[in-house]
Amino acid sequence: MIVGGSAIFLNIIGLEAFSILVVVGAITLLTRLRPSYLDSYSALIRCRILWLIALSPWLVGLFSGILALAPRSRWPFPDVLKFLHWHHPQMFTFYSWHGLFVFIAVCSMGSLGIRSLIRMSVSMRQAKLIRFFAEPDGRGFYRLETDVPSAFTTGFFRPCCYVTSALRRQLTDQEYLIVRLHEFEHSRQFDPLKKWLFQLLTSFFPHETCRHYNQSLALAMELAADSAVLRKVDDKSLIATTMLKVKRLMASPSYTLYASICHFGMNDIEERIGYLFAEKHEKRFPCLSAVFGAISLSLVSVLCADIFHHVVEYFLSHSH
Repeated sequence: MIVGGSAIFLNIIGLEAFSILVVVGAITLLTRLRPSYLDSYSALIRCRILWLIALSPWLVGLFSGILALAPRSRWPFPDVLKFLHWHHPQMFTFYSWHGLFVFIAVCSMGSLGIRSLIRMSVSMRQAKLIRFFAEPDGRGFYRLETDVPSAFTTGFFRPCCYVTSALRRQLTDQEYLIVRLHEFEHSRQFDPLKKWLFQLLTSFFPHETCRHYNQSLALAMELAADSAVLRKVDDKSLIATTMLKVKRLMASPSYTLYASICHFGMNDIEERIGYLFAEKHEKRFPCLSAVFGAISLSLVSVLCADIFHHVVEYFLSHSH
């Protein structure tokens, strides 16, 4: 048996893991009921909401641990929250169902983290190889001599923008300016790194939910980059026709690691053009809904953990 600070830490991990399951289940259900609820927000607000969704299992889990394990005497109204508790927070029996649950949770998190780090390592080697074969074109871009038309940004900590010679030859100076401004925005915002981190955070979601939110973030990043272009090139029609032209010219990309590359012409061109010509999205970030949802999920997580504890203990005590 482990006692003291180490036991509290292990109990927090257990509550964190249980809360992640509750929050992931709630978000998955919301996604299936309202898959397009982000469409009414601007690109910036979409990104903020998506990052909140990705971080919510960890934030709710931490708050749940504080609610369940903090001494009641430290709360302003200890009697109000007396139903939120955890059994023997300063004791942890490793050779028990508690220990098995924490062990499985840590192994699962570690496995997903290691897989993400491996993908990052592969992506970094790939970006280094691309950079080796590229040449500066004199405009802050790098040019690749290839017959595959493409423009993209890759690299995590020092992202670089690339255009292939096959695509550059078929673009006018104005069209090339639009492509450059778009890719520069990806580089300035470190979007390849953000994609990888977001993919890591959402890897705890079911496959379909994970794919849905990663695609939503990729689209939001493209919309934000298009908006940055519009601030410097005040011609929506030219921007839209450039998108369509590049989309038509581009074949399937030769570099397909999803987390490491932002392609100019590979993400939802129709939605991007529709957003470009749409009226301004004035809907604000749902602060009250976010706070209410976080508090509600934290309370539900602690209550469900307590109920789950009693159910398991009941069956174990009656199985002997």
